[in-house]
Amino acid sequence: MKKHLLAATLGIGLIAAGPVHGQTQEQPNTEIFAGGSKLWTAADNVHFHTHAWGGSITGNFNRYVGAEMEIFKYADYPQDPPAYGSRYTFLFGPHFSYRRARPVTPFGHVLVGGTRGRQNILPPYPPGVIPNTASAVRGKTAFTVGFGGGLDVKVWRFVTLRVLQADYLRASFPNNVQGSLRLSFGVVVSIGHVRK
Repeated sequence: MKKHLLAATLGIGLIAAGPVHGQTQEQPNTEIFAGGSKLWTAADNVHFHTHAWGGSITGNFNRYVGAEMEIFKYADYPQDPPAYGSRYTFLFGPHFSYRRARPVTPFGHVLVGGTRGRQNILPPYPPGVIPNTASAVRGKTAFTVGFGGGLDVKVWRFVTLRVLQADYLRASFPNNVQGSLRLSFGVVVSIGHVRK
């Protein structure tokens, strides 16, 4: 809760600190996003949710197309019923922006990569067997695809608020395919503006 309040306070402070450059036609060479997420996941008739923190970096080729890399760290998943525990996602792909409606910039992306998850072996265990922690938990990496988009709102020349980002992620763990809806928010810092 404190992290959410801090993010909201930062956003209000940035808006109050200076004017929005709604009329400038500038193209950021690089955009760095940092923020938080809420994730809802369905796997083998099990539904659970968690939160994450992470970010992305996007290098823009022109006003509309760029290349994005993102990394997120997710908190522990609930273990009743058992499922994959904490995990990281590392994804890459094209990023598309529509920059004519300043100060609002809609965007979309298609991402591929991997999810490194901590797998908890599902019961029932053989009679009389109580697994130790080392044998009950092991790491797995899954091929992951995702797509989505969102809205960025410029509040300062180099600072933008990502008011909403919505993505669908599909992680193909062995014998366990997970589909997830992710909602994210945060701050984007632009580097290397070039006037168009």
